Amino acid sequence: MAKTKFPGPNTYDGFDAWLGRKDRRKLSHNVYAERVGGAIEIIFHWTAILVYRPNGEVSLTSGGYQSVTTKVNLNQYSDIGVWQEKRVWYAQQGLADKLEFEDGMRFSVEPSTKFRAGRCPDCGDQITVAIDFGGFIYCPDCFTERELI
Repeated sequence: MAKTKFPGPNTYDGFDAWLGRKDRRKLSHNVYAERVGGAIEIIFHWTAILVYRPNGEVSLTSGGYQSVTTKVNLNQYSDIGVWQEKRVWYAQQGLADKLEFEDGMRFSVEPSTKFRAGRCPDCGDQITVAIDFGGFIYCPDCFTERELI
């Protein structure tokens, strides 16, 4: 069967509009978009490799199958770049620093937020630092919120 043309954008709203009144629709061979709970999952075989939530969050997982085809589908149906260097997977959103890929990692796809990888100035944890247009950073690990200078 030919691949279904998904017009985008790769967001909850984009997939919601494309699904219309349907709960499940085929994107390509063994890849489906499906409404599950309040989210929209992109399912490759039986694994939800992407989960889009109405709040603008997207989570990525390989389901333990770090294959070329899984990477292709993660890249095709999200705006998060996923690639491999020396057998280690990485993910990157826009111009942010690359992060080592972890199953279940989450990103925001809200247009009002920019992200970059970094270390929290208080707890030192490696985090994806959210920089909103108000000029604040937020660490979800220690709940640090401070204004950018």
